[in-house]
Amino acid sequence: MKTGGEAWEVVNLPALAEEGDILGRPEGDPLWPERYPLESLEGIRRAVGPASPDSDLILIDLFRERAETVKHMQIMDSLWVKWRPKFQAVENETFGLSIIQELKRRGRPVLPC
Repeated sequence: MKTGGEAWEVVNLPALAEEGDILGRPEGDPLWPERYPLESLEGIRRAVGPASPDSDLILIDLFRERAETVKHMQIMDSLWVKWRPKFQAVENETFGLSIIQELKRRGRPVLPC
């Protein structure tokens, strides 16, 4: 932006419409009902749970499939630090031990599940 780069407008399109939805959807309506019907989105919400935008808690087992190697973990750790400087990870038995050890080695808080 220092050299006059492009200006971006952030558009928030949540899976379930919120009050004042920019598309005019009624509150609670799915964004793409043909692909993700309301029942599917409610199941995802139950499995993952709602997250506060101010939350410092990340359930790292949600990233398990994408972070099976230390190399992937290093990339993701770098992204997490940029995305949210303070976070806590929750250890889960299904999450790879090497990933937990790498997080601990890097000084990241890991809470027992």
